[in-house]
Amino acid sequence: DLFYRLNVVPIHLPPLRERTEDIPLLAQHFLKKHGGSRNLRLTPAALEALISYPWPGNVRELEHLMERLSLTSRRDMIDCTDLPEEVLCPPDTERFTEIGKKSLDEIIDELTRRVIRAALARTGGNKTKAAELLKTPPSTLRSRMEKLGLS
Repeated sequence: DLFYRLNVVPIHLPPLRERTEDIPLLAQHFLKKHGGSRNLRLTPAALEALISYPWPGNVRELEHLMERLSLTSRRDMIDCTDLPEEVLCPPDTERFTEIGKKSLDEIIDELTRRVIRAALARTGGNKTKAAELLKTPPSTLRSRMEKLGLS
């Protein structure tokens, strides 16, 4: 009975991994919510790492991480060194959830985005060092970033 009372207007909300554009706003909101009077912010590299993480726990997992960071961070600027290892290096199985839902090219593009974002996160946003880490020329990295809509 309760289900039918609540199910007047069903709403489909895609998982957070499919709404990566929401991550920066949600992360900042949760930092503000749990940070008290502190003005906690994320570095661009930390934000890239959060965007590239697949978020199996969805928004609740993101909120708990932001709460943990607000409690454990000694600085107001949160960078990649503050993020847990599982966010920087997610398990491979989380990366293949789109099989059967997207084309091979779309999956490859998404994996490429995640790898580039992770490399940028590890190098503090330095594109030259990220290219070196990925063993590719900087010009190739820049063109792939442009093709994939990464700035």
